[in-house]
Amino acid sequence: MAHIKREVFIQKPPEAVYAIARDPNRWSTWFANLSGPERLEGDGSAGTVGHYTYKMAGVPMSVKVTVLEDVASPAGCRWLGRVEGAVTAEQTFTYLPENDGTRLVVEIDYTVPGGGLGKLADKLVVERFNEQSADQTLRALKQLCEGV
Repeated sequence: MAHIKREVFIQKPPEAVYAIARDPNRWSTWFANLSGPERLEGDGSAGTVGHYTYKMAGVPMSVKVTVLEDVASPAGCRWLGRVEGAVTAEQTFTYLPENDGTRLVVEIDYTVPGGGLGKLADKLVVERFNEQSADQTLRALKQLCEGV
């Protein structure tokens, strides 16, 4: 299983960032390479299931996103989701108060199918693509939240 960790500072309070980020109808506006939802059951709370299209290196893939955890508190917010499709992943978004804004930490654990060949493909292509996608995603969410 591969692991990616990225973070960004957003000049808005956690509850404001989280209100935008947890809305499954808006995920494709800031999550890089994602379009949809084609089908959605839920509002972003735990148990929500959405069906989207994710493009990896230009190849469209159907993915199902299930919200496993959706927690908001004065100490911060946390969202955990499972992605199922050509690539299986768990994504954790943690929104921490910092000064007058939010420190958003994203951790993604994913598995590429295909045994040894899948691991080689991951090291050569998929890992770099996923890191770039995570960086684009955080930049887009920051711009959306800050109104830049």
